[in-house]
Amino acid sequence: MRPLPGVPGHLSRVLLLCALCSGCLHYSLRDPAPLPFRSIAIAPIASPAWTHLTQDLLRRELAREIAGCPSLRLADCADDADAILEIVPVDFSQGAASTAPGDSRRATSYNLRLEARCTLRDRRSGREYCQGQTVAATVSCPAGPRSIANRRDALPELVRELALRIHNLILGLR
Repeated sequence: MRPLPGVPGHLSRVLLLCALCSGCLHYSLRDPAPLPFRSIAIAPIASPAWTHLTQDLLRRELAREIAGCPSLRLADCADDADAILEIVPVDFSQGAASTAPGDSRRATSYNLRLEARCTLRDRRSGREYCQGQTVAATVSCPAGPRSIANRRDALPELVRELALRIHNLILGLR
C-alpha cells in the first residue's frame, strides 16, 4: 500500500483502519426498524375466481412465512390481532412463455400468473398501511402431452411465490 501524499506510511494505514472500523460499528444485521404491529390476522379469502384449494393453500403458505418471522405473530382471529390483512383475488392467467421453432402458435412452455390486491389495516387505529396494493407471482411450466397436469402441478409453487411476495410487502412496511 502506498502512503498518502504528505502523510507517513504508518499513519496512512492507521487512518485507513480507523475509517474501516468506524463503518463497521454502524453496520447491523438486525431488523432495520420494528413493524408498527406485532400480530396479524388474515381475513377470509372469498372469491369465485379462485378455488377453495388455492385459497386454503395461500393461507397456509402465508402462515408458514409469518411463522418464520420472529417479530410477527399470526393471530387466530381478528379480535386478537393488531392488524388485518385482506386479500382480494384479481386474476389467474396463463400465456405462452416460449414457442416451438418454426411454429409461433405452438407453445413449448407456459407462464402462469396469479394476482391479488392486498390491504393491511391496523385494527386498533383504523390506519391503512397499504390499500389495494397489487401483488403478483409468475411461474413457468412445460407444455406437451401432460400440459394440463404440468399446470396443475405448478399451482402450489405459484401460490408459494405469491405468499412470499405478500409477506415481503408486509415486512416492507417498516
